[in-house]
Amino acid sequence: MAEFSAIVLAGGKASRFGGTDVYKEKLGGKSMLSHSIDLCEAHEHCREVLVSVSPAIRSWIEGDVLTFSGSKMRLMDAQADRQSSALAAARLASSDLLVVLDGNRPYSGDELLERVLREAAEGTGCAPCLDCTDPPASRGDKVAGDGGDTDFFGAKKTDSYARSMLRGNLPAAEAVLLQHPQAFLREDYISKAEAAGDLTRFADDSEVFMAGGGDIVLVPGRSGNFRIVSHDDLRIMQKIMGGPSKKKQDGKYGGLGW
Repeated sequence: MAEFSAIVLAGGKASRFGGTDVYKEKLGGKSMLSHSIDLCEAHEHCREVLVSVSPAIRSWIEGDVLTFSGSKMRLMDAQADRQSSALAAARLASSDLLVVLDGNRPYSGDELLERVLREAAEGTGCAPCLDCTDPPASRGDKVAGDGGDTDFFGAKKTDSYARSMLRGNLPAAEAVLLQHPQAFLREDYISKAEAAGDLTRFADDSEVFMAGGGDIVLVPGRSGNFRIVSHDDLRIMQKIMGGPSKKKQDGKYGGLGW
């Protein structure tokens, strides 16, 4: 496998959560942002982790050198919107292969990271989705949508969940719930993003890539792998991963996924 650069996006205002402290919330004994950074830093083929941050999150990271001491991590200032931040980070990356992930999506996991890395190719990015049960599926194949009335733990669906779709590029009947991490070849990603026009129109990296003329391979996502943008989201994720510090007798943090 080729080396890759990881882009972790943690520059949002997190207004629905009440502020950027969402990245500091503890899950499974460590901060939410640390889960995204550590996932990539621990991978043997990861060359660097570019973390796009707001001034407040930069100050927090720089003030905790014991926690954020990985040699692969590089901080960069977030841009005015998410997609511009991703593009700016891509231009600074030093690897030919990119992985883009959210700083507030802590439950993606090693298997999903490996899955998207294997599928990215020239002209084609890769994104995980639900419910995609026969990998890999191209955007032209019909993929079952998320037709249920409840999410992973039965909580009522709300707009707080990141249920992004490939809007404008797929017929409505074939729309899917996209997740991260997503993988692209670096030069492809930059050229497609530049061709896409106004990046503020888009909510997802795959959407930008397709708007710029690229294609996306869809692979199966992971239940529970959603962005945490509200306190309700956080409570659900604590059921999956466990809370800040209280451990069970076996040394784990008590979440269903641990």
